[in-house]
Amino acid sequence: MDPSRGKGLVLLRFCNELLRRLSKTKDTATSGQILIFLANVFPLSERSGVNLRGDFNVDNVTFFDTVDESDQMEADGTEASTARKEAAFYEKLWSLQPFFSNPPSLAPSSNFERFKEAVVSAVARFESLEVERLESMAKSKSAVDSKRKTPATPAKAVALRRHVGKTTKKYAQYFFPKYLTSRNLFNLELLDVSFRRQILIQILVMVQFLIGQSAKEKEKLGTTDQNINKSVQFVFTLSADQEKWCMEIRSRVMKMVERSYKGKMFFKTLYTIFSHEKNWIKWKHESCQSFERPSVNLVADVKRKKFEPSIIVSQNSSQPRWMGSDHLTKLWNTPQDWKTLLRNKAKKYHNTTLDEALKELDEQLNPDLTPADGMEEQYLLSGDMQFNWRTYRTAMRHHLHLFQKIEEGVDTKALVREWRKEKQVTVRDSSEEMRFTDAKDPYQQ
Repeated sequence: MDPSRGKGLVLLRFCNELLRRLSKTKDTATSGQILIFLANVFPLSERSGVNLRGDFNVDNVTFFDTVDESDQMEADGTEASTARKEAAFYEKLWSLQPFFSNPPSLAPSSNFERFKEAVVSAVARFESLEVERLESMAKSKSAVDSKRKTPATPAKAVALRRHVGKTTKKYAQYFFPKYLTSRNLFNLELLDVSFRRQILIQILVMVQFLIGQSAKEKEKLGTTDQNINKSVQFVFTLSADQEKWCMEIRSRVMKMVERSYKGKMFFKTLYTIFSHEKNWIKWKHESCQSFERPSVNLVADVKRKKFEPSIIVSQNSSQPRWMGSDHLTKLWNTPQDWKTLLRNKAKKYHNTTLDEALKELDEQLNPDLTPADGMEEQYLLSGDMQFNWRTYRTAMRHHLHLFQKIEEGVDTKALVREWRKEKQVTVRDSSEEMRFTDAKDPYQQ
């Protein structure tokens, strides 16, 4: 459907007006369904559905309580120090929200330093909370293992499972797009894994935006293309120290997410989303070009040109036929009676042993696999790919176990080393068997 005229334009205006009238906090599910409908009806590159100018939602303002210093002065000693630390962390954590809603505001170095200090403080606090959670889980598990309780009967277990399912469905319908910022709820929110994940995801999104402003990433995107969207090219460029800090924070946050409750699957999902986001960033940088391509025009009446064999390959040519390599050409053009050759059983079933295949290369190498006296590295048989192929084919018949100790790639020297070890073991075993035979019981006839 064409969104620029006719019914498409009417439908697009109607849906946009409906989205504008719906509440952004109470009607989130309905708004999402309308957006999904628009995505299915109109093409992905439709201009009304993409943010070409790269505008941020600066109207998303987060209000939080201001800390009253007079309340902190009433307490003294350790309680006053703890209260001041908690109040400072409360302000630092919620002061990140203005930066999240407007990332270009980090261009001044003073704002970036404030953001950096708040992020470091939040990540350190979340890491300590995660360690406390793991320690408490370990203690509770050991306590249960040391004092076993009577297991619930199957009927009780089924009833408990049903009750948990009903409770989950009951509270699953409540969704809050923003967390409450009350000072009294702050300590309880910090204990909530979903709350900490929300903040960590916001940090990851922000860090990915900042890394995209580094000189290396900007060079990858390039600026010579005519379709470059200059609206999403920001003025500031990340320094080397700032880029290093962003990489370290991203690594710490990813590890923390993976260690959290049921974090491995969540980590995989998050990693996949951020990997795909790089492609969307590149697409937005290229002015959201359409994914559709014109259909190929197939002309059925065009006659294909027949293959004309070369004079060298021609049967009627007096010159030798070229078979692709010198050895195959020599073999093909050698006058032989093929029927007699195929009936010769000695020729047909002759198998070269590995000792015969490696004998010449073994003479060229010292015990430490270096070239012997009078030999140079470039003239060793190990550099001949045809020799390597024949040797590997021979070793695969009865010495396949030697390849387990050879690293990836073609390394005939390593094959010689393992072959020598096996040969020494065989000689040692045979000598011990001979000594045992010579030392037979003299009374045994």
